[in-house]
Amino acid sequence: MYLNDIIKSKEEVNILKKNVLMNITYGMYLVGSKYKNNYSGMISTTVCQSTSEPETITVIINKDNYTHDLIEKSKKISISILSTETTFELIGKFGFNSGRDTDKLIGVNYIMGDNDVPVITTSMTAYIEAKVINSFDIGTHTIFFAKVTKTDNLDDKVPMTYEYYHTVIKGTSPKNAPTYSLNATIESNDDNKYKCSTCGYVYDESSKGNIKFDKLHENWVCPVCGMHKIGFNKI
Repeated sequence: MYLNDIIKSKEEVNILKKNVLMNITYGMYLVGSKYKNNYSGMISTTVCQSTSEPETITVIINKDNYTHDLIEKSKKISISILSTETTFELIGKFGFNSGRDTDKLIGVNYIMGDNDVPVITTSMTAYIEAKVINSFDIGTHTIFFAKVTKTDNLDDKVPMTYEYYHTVIKGTSPKNAPTYSLNATIESNDDNKYKCSTCGYVYDESSKGNIKFDKLHENWVCPVCGMHKIGFNKI
């Protein structure tokens, strides 16, 4: 047997890696922070409990995100756990827009946390407040290690998983997300539907009063991320 018969091509290896990564389970979280009068929040799948005594969590954030900058400066984190009732519009608001130029608190319900960071409550099932006690630079991202200071339940809604987000809501990941590379595995054979190439929002002609996509006004944009019609693909 030749070595070439054993070693798979780089493309085959990447496919195998992607298939394996798709088996990793993720939750869906809204991570927020505030420094002085500046607030921002983002959708994340990289939140997990580290220890139970003391109660600590780790949160991994891309350095390009504004939320990363606020966490780094304030050392404060609020985490709302998404439920299956969370709308695509809310996910789009926090997942595909930057807090640098968008007031993300407009149009959502929230309470002020004990750590002075807003906690988003719209369609959330529970929340966590935490204080960063250490951080680790891993190149493009930072791992924030934080001590939990408060937790509370908001409702008995079912927590949303990343699989649910993909298979039911038909959403994709923004480019800064660790799961961004898995977007290509999503396929659909639906007719009369058009997907935004940026955020994954699907325009369904049958649920929009049967208004054909090509009949929409030329200035129409994606209601989630603002992408123009040219950025939509038929699926």
